[in-house]
Amino acid sequence: PARRLLNEVASASIGLSAGSGLDEDPVYKKLVRIFEQWQTLDDNARGLSGLLLDFICFVESRRQEVSVREREVVEKELGNIKLNDSYCLVERALGERLLDKETGFAVLQFVEAGWSKVLFAAALKYGADSRQWMQNIHLLDQLLGLESAEGAIDGEFLTTLLALMEEALIAVNFDAYQGHGMLENVRCYFLEGRDANKTAHPIILDRAEAMQSGDTSMRVCVSALVLDIPGSGGTSGDRLDNALEHSMLARIDSLKRGVWVEMPVGDGAECPVRARLLDIVEPSGDYIFGDHCGGKIAVQNRQWLACKLKDDDLKILDKNKLFDGALAVAIHDLYGHGDGSGELN
Repeated sequence: PARRLLNEVASASIGLSAGSGLDEDPVYKKLVRIFEQWQTLDDNARGLSGLLLDFICFVESRRQEVSVREREVVEKELGNIKLNDSYCLVERALGERLLDKETGFAVLQFVEAGWSKVLFAAALKYGADSRQWMQNIHLLDQLLGLESAEGAIDGEFLTTLLALMEEALIAVNFDAYQGHGMLENVRCYFLEGRDANKTAHPIILDRAEAMQSGDTSMRVCVSALVLDIPGSGGTSGDRLDNALEHSMLARIDSLKRGVWVEMPVGDGAECPVRARLLDIVEPSGDYIFGDHCGGKIAVQNRQWLACKLKDDDLKILDKNKLFDGALAVAIHDLYGHGDGSGELN
């Protein structure tokens, strides 16, 4: 039982890292109590068996708790990643059609505040290859195509198009009053404002000037998009390095769920944190890391990890060596000083 207890202690110690807060860690506190009790047993076999059983029960209970927390972390991060992927899809689609182009301020407001939500809902629920996404993109392209239409706009066509778009807004629970108002502004722009601004010297405003004027029939040059949808266009960890060796990326690609690493967390982090790989999200290539208690530590992408590996800021830990090191600490604490103060490696 003594050898098995040492093995169990070493295995439970793998995820511990030296640093502030260690004395409050439930695993560390349990290990200290185990050592204190062990020292009073004088290698009594029955007493060691009881101590072993108690520790195994503790470890199994912790394992179940950690497993639940890890699943919650992974599910939450999968949701966040899906939100961000959908945001990026909408941002890219609208950017390709509007950035550095001129359009009516009414059209820009409608697309940013209203139609972006329709596209986002289609991307999130159905994906970029879906019929729903393609249909909504097609309606947008028909609307934006009116900017370059020769001659007067066909009022019947515009009415039908805007009615379809209004139905789509209602389907995503967009405020009916606000949506109808924006679509009316779009209608007025295409039937009156667009041609009125087609002069030899048209007035083209930027967003701030258009908002100050309050005239939605004016034309604006779109230099940036302001989207009122969940998610974000990227993370602070997005760092692309064309000089990354294939071997670095290959080592990241070889990581399996459950592997332990030491990595920097946060800007200017002085001490690396020991973390376990909880899951890999495909196809985005995001890696979700947690601590030994099942809490989230970080979510990073493949390129960021490869860059840190190249810079020697990320270390992939050998579990066998971790086990041997933890076992050595356990033996040192038990038969050395006996005060549970052995340094964790």
